[in-house]
Amino acid sequence: MVTFSQPEIYVSPNRGHNGTVVYVYDCGFRDDSRVNIYFDSMYIVKDYTDSYGCFYVYIQIPLSASLGYHITRVRDSSGRESSTVFEVTNPVSSIKPLAGTVGSRVQVSVTGLTPETFYTVKINDLTIYPFVMSNANGKLNLEFEIPPLPNGTHEIRIVYPATLIRYEDTNRIIESFDVIKISFNVLDGVVLSSSLNKTLDTLKEVRYSLHNVTSKADSLEYRVRDLEQKLNTTNQELITVRSFITVLLIVIFILGVLLIVSLAIFIVKR
Repeated sequence: MVTFSQPEIYVSPNRGHNGTVVYVYDCGFRDDSRVNIYFDSMYIVKDYTDSYGCFYVYIQIPLSASLGYHITRVRDSSGRESSTVFEVTNPVSSIKPLAGTVGSRVQVSVTGLTPETFYTVKINDLTIYPFVMSNANGKLNLEFEIPPLPNGTHEIRIVYPATLIRYEDTNRIIESFDVIKISFNVLDGVVLSSSLNKTLDTLKEVRYSLHNVTSKADSLEYRVRDLEQKLNTTNQELITVRSFITVLLIVIFILGVLLIVSLAIFIVKR
């Protein structure tokens, strides 16, 4: 038979709101013996140690547990026991703003949650986040857009999800429950979502770019027309020069002919 000199209970997490499912582990009891787990004086569940005098089990902190420190205690059939402290916390929430239109962005902060634990976030029965995890201090920070909802007051719910645990040799489902509810008032009007705003900004940029391209195209067209006019003017000038040269050559030719005729007459007379 194997036993440990002093049982030492381990509970994880060691703090959280009521209803939290925690892992309980201990060694140092008699091997193959029954152990009972208590929360303060309330009996929770029984389990059996292995051949090393160890056991592990998941339990739910009672929903009726009051705030503050409580004793989680394990006792075997021989009277050996160990215990540790579990702190029941009080979830507290804040929300900004308290009211807004559909599409408004809201910021929600919750403290006093069970550390590093998954939660589901809903508005009424509409799921916003299927699973989000609190940090090591039991804090949750959220930011999201208000979905299409009718005007009036609605509840933002932080929900502890359903959990399947092994409970006295049977599988037991811990039903989901609301840890905290936060009221939000939906007002008349619609605020464009951030994604739609980004799309509109992109369209504005495209429109501005197209305007710049059009302006540059108009400027280029003006330059082409100006160049065409200059080319036409230059062409007219070339035609004029060619005509002048042609006339000049004709005059020179005629003068040459007259000069030759005059020389011929002069020679004949002599």
